[in-house]
This record gives sequence, structure tokens and C-alpha cells, in this order.
Amino acid sequence: MATIGEIVRIAIHYSGNNAGDVMNVFHFEITAGTGNDSDLMGDVEEFVIDSWVARWQLMASQGYTCENYEVDIINPDGTVNRNVGGDTVGVDGTVSGDALPAQCAYWMMAYTGVPKARGSKYVPGATETEVANGALTTGALADLALLLAIYLLPQGSVFTLTPGVLSRVLEAFIPFIISGQIETLTATQRRRKVGVGI
Repeated sequence: MATIGEIVRIAIHYSGNNAGDVMNVFHFEITAGTGNDSDLMGDVEEFVIDSWVARWQLMASQGYTCENYEVDIINPDGTVNRNVGGDTVGVDGTVSGDALPAQCAYWMMAYTGVPKARGSKYVPGATETEVANGALTTGALADLALLLAIYLLPQGSVFTLTPGVLSRVLEAFIPFIISGQIETLTATQRRRKVGVGI
């Protein structure tokens, strides 16, 4: 049974452009609502499919696919309390043209009230048609701003899922303050640890 105060981790997996497994990880705290784990999975599906992926596919290369997602309840120290489930997605990007090299991504950051506790996302699937001389086109910037809004705002219909970050230093969930930024240039993240995606 999902309960108020639990921390939900959602890992969304993508593939494409010889990138291997590319991943975006999200953290939410259940701050209101009553229901069970299947109700929670319904709220997660709304976020992943109807919000995040629906917007992502409009700015991602046709050569990228959002493959699946998995959901865990985690402890404040980052360890898994229990697995809630997951599902396949199988949605391709819709932007034609050549994809940029796998290390090139759209980038956004969300702020919390704690210095150095921020959430950032390297969003895969950048294409040459959405970038001119390294700078994002006006359309790509608009799509990225809408994706940032999805990242910052609470989600859910049964539960209220408040977005934020899990601080390993403080061993606590820290909610976003609904403030963030997007990068006008493509960004690059190098892998630091095997299995940790962008």
C-alpha cells in the first residue's frame, strides 16, 4: 500500500543512435492521497505516458525510442524499499533528420530551497533539425520549456506526487521550488559510473 511520505523513484529507459541504454530518473514524494500500489502505478503511467513521453516524442529524433519504465519505493538513503512495477512504452521520437551524436542532449535544471540540491535532466534524442550551430531552435526551446514545466509540477490524480531530488548527503527528499532553467545549447554528460544513465 502506497502511503504519504514515501519516496517514489521512476526510471525511464530510452534507446537509439548507438547510445545503449539511456535513462532519466525522477524522484517524487507522496504528499497526499489514499490508495494502493496499483493506484500509484496509474498515477505514474499518467506522468510517464501522458505527460513526459508525450512531450518528449515531439522533440526527439525518430531514431530514438522510449522503451520502458520501472518504479520503486526507496528509502531516504537511496536503497530500494520495494519494487512497485513497471511497463513497456515503445514510443518513438517524431522529429525527422539525423540525430546528433549520442552524447548530445537537451538539458534542464530544477531548483530546490537547499543550495547545491538540484535536479537536472539530460534529455536524449537531439536532432540536427532542432539545432543550428549548437544552439537550439525556437521550437526546440519551447518544447524544452514545456518539458521543464512537467518536471517541476506535482503529478497524479489519486495521489499528489511532489517532484524533487533525493539528497544522499542529507538522506532526505527535497522538493522543487517550481523554479528552473533550460540550456539554449546542446549539453554533454560523460558517464561516471556504469549503469548510471543520462
